[in-house]
Amino acid sequence: MVAHGLMDPDLLPEIAASCLDGYLKGLRDGGWAGSEDAVRVAVGACDAAKFSWFGPAVLGRTVSNDLGSSNYSKDEAAELVVERVAGMVTLITDWARLAGPG
Repeated sequence: MVAHGLMDPDLLPEIAASCLDGYLKGLRDGGWAGSEDAVRVAVGACDAAKFSWFGPAVLGRTVSNDLGSSNYSKDEAAELVVERVAGMVTLITDWARLAGPG
């Protein structure tokens, strides 16, 4: 939704935190009593791995001017990447850092 311009990219950190909080709540409600930090690391590792393709794919499509049916100029495409995608790539990078060696 963010990459398509349908949601404000500035909301990504709040959305990610809310999803993780809901996941942790569901675990606790189900009787789980483990470490929240372990869950955060596991979710970070899974999400970083799952979306590791995203940044290079979007950047590659931007460079080749292949962002869908609309024909953006190179400047417009670069602006779209910064506006819509940079926050997502930053979030994925943060997940990878969380999951990586401390």
